[in-house]
Parts: sequence; C-alpha cells; structure tokens
Amino acid sequence: MSEALKPCPFCGGHAVFEPRLECSVIRCSNRLSGCPVNMRTGKNHKTFDEARSAWNTRTEERANDG
Repeated sequence: MSEALKPCPFCGGHAVFEPRLECSVIRCSNRLSGCPVNMRTGKNHKTFDEARSAWNTRTEERANDG
C-alpha cells in the first residue's frame, strides 16, 4: 500500500493532487483561501510518487534525522 499524503505542515489543510501535462504537483487545499505560505510542491516532479515524497517531507523530520 502506498504512503498517504500528509496534511499541509503550515495550516493542516488537505493535500490535493494536481495532474499536469509536464509535471505532478500536490498543493494545500487552502492555498488560495488562507494557507499562510501557499504551500505546494515544485514543478520538477515527473511522477505522483516524486511529488508525494516531496510533499510528505517535513523540515522538522529532516532535522531530527541527524
């Protein structure tokens, strides 16, 4: 089973997958109406799995790994 999308790390909004022709993007559902930083993955993710991995990566988790 694949890993689920985590909520937005800034506002707790639901993650939304936006398929595009040139890339895969995951964004906060509150991106246009309240999320303080308009959280979204970058446009360099070719697959959903790459975008999901980037979205689910949290700064505090990386800081705790080392």
